[in-house]
Amino acid sequence: MGVSPQLLYFCERLSGFSTNYFKLEAAQTTAKSNSIISFDLPSNALLNLESFTIHFNAQVEGGTCARLPPVRDLVERCEVSCGGVILSQGNNFVNVFSEARSALTGEEASFTSGNSIMPVLEDHVTGYTYDSTANQGKTNLQNQTQYCIHGYELPGFIESVQPRIFDTSIIPDLRVRLYMATDNVLTQSTGNANESTFFDNSDTHTATSGWGPASTASTFASAPARYGLLDIHASIECISLADMSYENVIASTMANQGFLEAPFKAYHTFQDTHTNTTRFSIAAQSMDRVWLAWRRTDYDKQDTPAFYLGENVGPKEGDLSVKPKEGGSRKGKTKYLTFSEPRLPSKYVNTSDANVAAYPVPSLSSWRMQLQLNGAYIPQYTATPQELYDISMNSIPGRSKRHQSLLQYRMNNCVQCIRLNMVDSEFSRTLSGLDTRAVNLAGFVRSENTVESNLTVFVETTSTLRIGAGRAIELIA
Repeated sequence: MGVSPQLLYFCERLSGFSTNYFKLEAAQTTAKSNSIISFDLPSNALLNLESFTIHFNAQVEGGTCARLPPVRDLVERCEVSCGGVILSQGNNFVNVFSEARSALTGEEASFTSGNSIMPVLEDHVTGYTYDSTANQGKTNLQNQTQYCIHGYELPGFIESVQPRIFDTSIIPDLRVRLYMATDNVLTQSTGNANESTFFDNSDTHTATSGWGPASTASTFASAPARYGLLDIHASIECISLADMSYENVIASTMANQGFLEAPFKAYHTFQDTHTNTTRFSIAAQSMDRVWLAWRRTDYDKQDTPAFYLGENVGPKEGDLSVKPKEGGSRKGKTKYLTFSEPRLPSKYVNTSDANVAAYPVPSLSSWRMQLQLNGAYIPQYTATPQELYDISMNSIPGRSKRHQSLLQYRMNNCVQCIRLNMVDSEFSRTLSGLDTRAVNLAGFVRSENTVESNLTVFVETTSTLRIGAGRAIELIA
């Protein structure tokens, strides 16, 4: 009979372990929208792939009071190849998926190096004044603070391959390509975002001061802002062991079964202008989850920041004594004061329910939805957004959740996740999702009482990299 580890006293020693970080040079040190950035990862080394981090300086020029989004949103696609064979072709709209996943899990970009909160009036680090007339349309040199995009923020091979410490001596050379997003991920304001209008405690500031979805400044096609990246490089953690014990274990395993298996997550993107039905089709050895991200149909326009409800809309940072404007009607406006500035996401990645009436007088209309996978319905009934949210909370990996109100969920984080594999099977490296390689699976998103919206469907699957002798590789999708 086995004894529980909680009842045992033991400690094992791993001798000769050492770790260090190395700088990786990119094929090009500058980039802009639609550029491709390439990195070759170290070969013949033990790599902690999640530690892979891209460093760069960023600047914004043109437009009117333009701002960078969270810098991870500047990447549209991440592709990983091995000896010229594409292991993970990467899904389009990886930036939208990152924000969609964050909408449920709360996994924000780094506040320190990821620009997770977009400044309103003044940059916290440099003091650059965004609403200054003298700064409008000029290169935001103050925004050249060094930023980072981490490997765990790039869904796919880099983030999810197991084992986490990956031996590159048994496979051909790994190359990572980052495809940069268009300039439409940037935001602009109309330049009159001073304290008297943006922080006036009124219910109509979004329509009068050029902020949010009700802003009078709809598009800036005549003077679009542009972003640029400078001094691009990367870093990664490399591990080394003094003896040959690990190599002997690898050689013994390969001799016994003829190959090694390294599972990782792959994502497939389907996009449609949704009214009642959106179709997708997938062939995979393990179909694990379906993620649904709703956006307004005009998402692909450079616009003012979308107001993130429930964040700080007080006139001063940390001021907890602000009261509603005397005589002013609140009209359902939520005002929570915190010690941070409001989050103002780009409309490009803001997952908003188009069925909700415009702020500041939102109306939560009733709609229902379910998935159809060939002849099977999930759930077995047409569910409301509230019911779908609870299903999503039971479907996301782990137990981290974003704290948010129903209005905040509908206005800024309208994302659903439906799990098709066994709960927490990823932690045991078990393929338990739907095997759709021989069934010609046709999936449908069916809804009732929905207005025209942009629906992006992300299908999460598990692929396997099979490694044989002599650095031979085989990809099982």
